[in-house]
Amino acid sequence: MEAQKNDRRSFSIPLRVRVPGSTSNLGTGFDCLGLALDLGLEVRLCGPARGAHEVLRTGEGANVSFGPDEDLFLFGFERGRELTPFEGFFRFEIHSEIPMGRGLGSSAAALGAGLLLARAIARPGEAVEKTRSELTAEASRIEGHPDNASAALYGGCTLGLPLDDGSVRLLFPEISPELGLIVCWPDSSFSTHTSRELLPAEVPFADAVENPRRLAFLLEGLRTANPEWIRIGIEDRLHVPYRLAVLEEAKHAIQSALAAGAWGATLSGAGSGIVVLCQRSEARKIARALPENQTRHVVSTGIGPRVES
Repeated sequence: MEAQKNDRRSFSIPLRVRVPGSTSNLGTGFDCLGLALDLGLEVRLCGPARGAHEVLRTGEGANVSFGPDEDLFLFGFERGRELTPFEGFFRFEIHSEIPMGRGLGSSAAALGAGLLLARAIARPGEAVEKTRSELTAEASRIEGHPDNASAALYGGCTLGLPLDDGSVRLLFPEISPELGLIVCWPDSSFSTHTSRELLPAEVPFADAVENPRRLAFLLEGLRTANPEWIRIGIEDRLHVPYRLAVLEEAKHAIQSALAAGAWGATLSGAGSGIVVLCQRSEARKIARALPENQTRHVVSTGIGPRVES
């Protein structure tokens, strides 16, 4: 199709970007450890618009009315435009498989998609690998933590450390192919604002010390699919006890997973969804044992973002 002229460059229409959802705060990896899911958000740039962007949504979030400052995809897109300027308004089609308010990275996926699509317009043909470090730092700054943003923009498992200069340093923990993952979520959402209000301003010193100790065991458990290390490493003391106290459906799902033979289960992100770790060959059996009134999904790992025309 005809190329859209922009800043002496050109890009192909339609232009498409897909960004994965993610589970974050994984076990004892509070605000640092994320894992991309095969539930994704896809945005298609269909062509120019006049006077304002036009957005058509399907899938998750299609019935949500976003205020002018609430649409995280457009927020990310406009922030991306500020980083690498270009002109114009566009027509977008957005399809999401990621439920909102369940701790499955819908916000980071929307931000990441906006940032990636803006960069693809400003710098046609530039590989995602050349740009995602900068965009991950920007998305992490907006979100306030790097775990969802890094998993969304890199894929796989990521451990992020924001530095004082605004950059984010990342490690990419190995995930054993023998490890199975399940995400499960109820019909009821859990707002970020509410979930943050539940966290104390201070935690006991013993709890602050215990989390990093156990994180080392979790990372080794993920690498080796060692059930004992995962059981030890998934037990968080910084946020899960405070949030789980008001999330009865999540508590019930975690109990069901453990009773069915899972190695560990905990909140996904801030909730209301959960993530379950188990033997890969047992994943579908354990998923069937989770509450029938909740949505259950066996995860394929190794998912990452992509931009294509």
